[in-house]
Amino acid sequence: MHHGAIKADPPGPLPGAPGQDLPADPGTSNQTAPRDLSPSPIHEKNLTGGLADSLRSGARSALARRFVILVFALSSALAFLITLFQLTLEFRGELSRFEDTILRAEAALAPSLVESVWLVDQDLIRSHVAGLLQIEGVVEVRVETDDGARITTGDAQRPSDREYRFDIARQGAAKNIHLGSLIIRVSYDQIRRQISRLGALILLTNFLQSLAAAAFILIFYQYLVGRHLYELAQYASDYDLEATPSPVRLDRSPPKRGTLDELTMLETALSDWARANHAHANKLRSDSREQSEFNYAISHDLKSPTNTVAMLLEELRDIAGENLNEDMEEVLHDLDRTVDRMSKLIEDVLEYSRTIGEDFITAPVDLGAEVAAIVQDLSGDIGAASAEVTVAPLPVIEGNAMQLRLLFQNLISNALKFRAADRPPRIDVGLSPAEDGWLAIHVSDNGIGIQPDHFDKIFGMFQRLHTKDSYEGTGIGLTTCQRVAANHQGRIEVSSKPDAGTTFKIVLPDQNDQSAFLL
Repeated sequence: MHHGAIKADPPGPLPGAPGQDLPADPGTSNQTAPRDLSPSPIHEKNLTGGLADSLRSGARSALARRFVILVFALSSALAFLITLFQLTLEFRGELSRFEDTILRAEAALAPSLVESVWLVDQDLIRSHVAGLLQIEGVVEVRVETDDGARITTGDAQRPSDREYRFDIARQGAAKNIHLGSLIIRVSYDQIRRQISRLGALILLTNFLQSLAAAAFILIFYQYLVGRHLYELAQYASDYDLEATPSPVRLDRSPPKRGTLDELTMLETALSDWARANHAHANKLRSDSREQSEFNYAISHDLKSPTNTVAMLLEELRDIAGENLNEDMEEVLHDLDRTVDRMSKLIEDVLEYSRTIGEDFITAPVDLGAEVAAIVQDLSGDIGAASAEVTVAPLPVIEGNAMQLRLLFQNLISNALKFRAADRPPRIDVGLSPAEDGWLAIHVSDNGIGIQPDHFDKIFGMFQRLHTKDSYEGTGIGLTTCQRVAANHQGRIEVSSKPDAGTTFKIVLPDQNDQSAFLL
């Protein structure tokens, strides 16, 4: 509420209402021509066509869209905050101008209104205050005299935002004589509507400007950066470890001599990486081949003396005949067991060496048929253990049949071996839920289970959780399984609870979903 005083000063006028190419690898002579991996080549000589192509390819690029959306969102938020600040200042300015109008109008009306109230002429009072109602935003003008009279013009029922109160006083000889009060109630609805229209216009203008700016940003981002990132990503995606790599060559004007930008650095680094990776891969293949050949030769050569020792033990039994006493028989029995374990260990080492050999030939493999054949081969062990093996439908995948057969044979054999003594084995082979781009096959049992802190240990070479007297084995089986999964670009996961069974899950890339190979 505003308080003021009306004095009989001379009346004043009544105001109106407010209204670069990389050198070829010297170590290679059969360099292939650089691949043009850009989805839509853009030549900087044709700027108009290049910008148009940039707009189309940028709209298809998820990275470019995210970048532009982020820029658009940030610029729109900033524009909104600036507009809000501007509208707040504008609103306060309009209120100040409106109040100034009210005060000037009151000052201009004061002399005649004082005389009208002094004369107690209600019609004259109404005619004087009627002009105040012409000011946009004034909803009611009321004069209350000290003798109890109340003269009202306007809409007394309409809500208001503010009320101005002015004293009506006449200058006397000795002192001012108080005659009553002038009350002016005002509404800011008109100012709000004006500010709202202004705000909507500003926001629409800013939105269109931001939209146009985002389109230009998308075009130039894609033209200067995005399309080259796509070429680099495509080069890395199409990189073939077996083939001699060619350097990356982006379709762009080379930077000025003596300067390097980020794209040129990436271009150079990726080409150097491809050459170094190819050379390193060749060395690893050579070392792996030599190691595999060494392991195979050693294991193969050990089979002959092991078989010889077994034959000599049999011959020793025949020679001794009835002269064998209990102690000698126990020693020979221990030797037999040792020779058997050595023979099994050599066989396992041979199998493992085959999984790390140089040649990894793949073909379509019907996993269902392979697992069914394994179950048939193990039917004797399955029957002896009174086991039940359930095999759900399994897919056909691209892989190495020998290695995959070895993997599932080891897992099913382990499930039979590590069975619980108080219940018959139950083994289930089937598909499991997997992330997009991956295929998961589980081998589950109800056996003795594994302690969680032993999950990593079981995949170690020659690692055993039980004594040889409790369970046979060499500790290579799961290591071989892990190697086979890695050869197929996959992995093995294990989950288990002691005395509640174990589940091994083989996770392999789904050839029907190429996203798995891009991770």
